[in-house]
Amino acid sequence: MAKQIRQKKSKKDIFIIQVTEDYLKIIKSRQGPLNKREFIDFEFVRLADGINDKELAEKTKSLLKKLNYNNNQVILSLPRHQATCRYIKVPAKFPAEIDKIIPFQASKYLPYPIQELITGYQIISTDKEGYSYINLNIVHKDIVLGYLSFLNPLGIKNFSIILSSYGLCNLYSEIAPLSNVSMVVDIDDNYVELIVVSQKKLSFSRSLKISQQQNLENILSEEIKKTNNAYVKETGQASAPGAIIFTSKNISAQDLSVKISMPVEVSDYCSKVCPQSAQAVCEKIKATGLSVAGLIGLGLKEISAELNILPENIKQLRIRAFKKKELIKSAVTILLTALMFTFAVMKDLDNKRHYRDKLKIELDKISKEAKTLEEIERRFVLLESEAKYRLMALEVLYELHKIMPKDIHLSSFIYEDDKQIALRGQTPELNYVLELVSGIEKSKAFSNFTCKLRYATKKKTQMGEIIDFETICLKKHR
Repeated sequence: MAKQIRQKKSKKDIFIIQVTEDYLKIIKSRQGPLNKREFIDFEFVRLADGINDKELAEKTKSLLKKLNYNNNQVILSLPRHQATCRYIKVPAKFPAEIDKIIPFQASKYLPYPIQELITGYQIISTDKEGYSYINLNIVHKDIVLGYLSFLNPLGIKNFSIILSSYGLCNLYSEIAPLSNVSMVVDIDDNYVELIVVSQKKLSFSRSLKISQQQNLENILSEEIKKTNNAYVKETGQASAPGAIIFTSKNISAQDLSVKISMPVEVSDYCSKVCPQSAQAVCEKIKATGLSVAGLIGLGLKEISAELNILPENIKQLRIRAFKKKELIKSAVTILLTALMFTFAVMKDLDNKRHYRDKLKIELDKISKEAKTLEEIERRFVLLESEAKYRLMALEVLYELHKIMPKDIHLSSFIYEDDKQIALRGQTPELNYVLELVSGIEKSKAFSNFTCKLRYATKKKTQMGEIIDFETICLKKHR
């Protein structure tokens, strides 16, 4: 069954990669029925000590080839121990304002210049006074550049770097959608990651290194207590009432529950979110003894652009590339629409000419019984006038091209038999939409139409905030 899945390629596939001290792991995720994302394949390889970037890139390329990678989106899961995370309060509510504050906050927690730190964040909540409570992620630039040094040779263009903790949060929210607050413990080969999930958002996280010689249950009982205490101290919230553990290791939930005096569940997370078609993949994951909980979670839901831990210059390059792509798409859409509309108008005019010629013949035959020739001529003049009036649609399309603000990307142009014109598109700012509506109202080509803005809605993407809009121009009654 797994081989059958690998034979299929899809642009909707997402590949989640994680590099640890000893392993390279890749999960392949796909949008399934009812637009629900699910993981469908898995590959891993053990890494030799001292492996360099070139060798790592080759191994990554080999695993991606096995999984039928085809220029898809890639998410790099950043291990929790490579980042610093803090729950902080900032005097701002909107992302544009928070973006300006965050770099200065980050330098308070790591002894490096602002230019050497890369940040990501998630807004947990806001209050009436205009403050936001956020989970701040801080990573030194050298760590991110280290990952880019082996990703860049692979030619991967659509990628992001997200902290593994958000994958654990997504996975837990999928398994226990009705839970309010809980602690999630993920046990991998050399590290344990502990997070607190509140209202389906990551509120707190930490990690620690473990060795095979240590008593795992004793470590867990001590670290779960430490995590709860640190969570209460940092956030001021009540402690997590229970814990769920993601692991393939043999741990007694009952014994651990007695030690820490709170309910504990050891979860077979893989089976709970595994689609029927990927049961063999699930068994393969269990056999490795490794944890891929965070990787699976990152593939289950779309991640907010604010959590993408990439250098600002790379983010800006990607935003410009996205705008250029959208501009090309809009230009092609307008061109095809114009061509189709032109052909439709020409065909309509040709039909009118044939009809007029036929009408003249018939009128000649019954001229003695028909109305006067002056009346007939008057009707022809009216018919020709109507044809000319419909030709105004071409002028409308030309005028639209002249008044369209350069930062508006038009995705749809609908002309409905000279009665209604609908324009849909995207823009980074509402002012450009208002400028377009104002230009339409002042245009002579649109003088026979009444223009109004139906909606303008903000939407977040990985490239940042954009505004979807639609304007309607209705024909005035003559």
